[in-house]
Amino acid sequence: MDNNTFHPELFRRFLEGTCTADEKRTAEQYLENPEFASQIDAMMQQMWDETTEPLADRRAAEKRYQRVRSKIKPDQRKVYYKVAASVVFLMLCSYFTTRYWDAIRDRVDPVRYVSVETKAGEQRLLELPDGSQVWLNASSRLRYPASFRGALREVALTGEAFFEVHRDEHKPFVVQTREFYTRVLGTSFNIEAYDDDATIDVTVATGKVAVGLFDSTRHEQNELALLTPNHHVRYDLGQHTWIKDSVASATRVAWHEGRLVFKSCPLPEMIKRLERWYAVKINLSDVPAGACKVTAAFNEGTPLQDVLESVKLTGLITYTLHSAQKIDVVARGCDIKK
Repeated sequence: MDNNTFHPELFRRFLEGTCTADEKRTAEQYLENPEFASQIDAMMQQMWDETTEPLADRRAAEKRYQRVRSKIKPDQRKVYYKVAASVVFLMLCSYFTTRYWDAIRDRVDPVRYVSVETKAGEQRLLELPDGSQVWLNASSRLRYPASFRGALREVALTGEAFFEVHRDEHKPFVVQTREFYTRVLGTSFNIEAYDDDATIDVTVATGKVAVGLFDSTRHEQNELALLTPNHHVRYDLGQHTWIKDSVASATRVAWHEGRLVFKSCPLPEMIKRLERWYAVKINLSDVPAGACKVTAAFNEGTPLQDVLESVKLTGLITYTLHSAQKIDVVARGCDIKK
């Protein structure tokens, strides 16, 4: 190879430690040649800019880099570039080691996952490895790693959970619910995503929450909305449509504090929630589409029969209690025109 011509890609491979022995000798000759000084300097600056070290570390290192460079005299340039190239080489080694360390570690020490499930009528409070807390509602499942590695804190949810996420500016927290994702840095929010539901609901109590859809490779692809406190998004899995609106978040997340609250809740949705909350089977009949909405609130421990009796007094339903586990509910007084 012509050593009188500077070849940027060869010198880049030298700095990255991927060059051949012959290329290494050529690159060292570049360092001896003052005619290549400006090109070498520009390349090292470019590779420095391309690294992804934490911002604070980069700023401190860059100040040192510029301070040393400004003091170099013309006759010291040859030594300077040898030293600078070594510094950049070590910096890049650190960068690539960091970049690929998680993949190497996962092969040697595979990630261990924890899966927690709740039955109908059961709720659990969990603490994740980063200190985040999760209230897992009835008939739900949460899967998460025993330790969070890599750039993200990822968990997978089926069912309903309320999250209080420990803030980490450098490692976002992502909840997977089928093709839907919820991404935060540190905040509190509720997700309802049961397998037998046609929708996924996210309600924000504090902070900011981004929601969107995964692509086929499970990478984030399409951010649908950015939610702030007292905002809610409902994504329709069948129609692939979504609606964002304002809500009283305290109402929608009250269950994790032991209160069952319904506000203009469609009767079929209320029945599903009662089935999960009380671990019973309720057969609902005679409900016109789009009608029968319930507004009511009950404290934890309220007997199911008392709940049904309260709704019955509104004229919306009648019910028959066959056993503690089997109930028939008939919708009444539901005017589809209302």
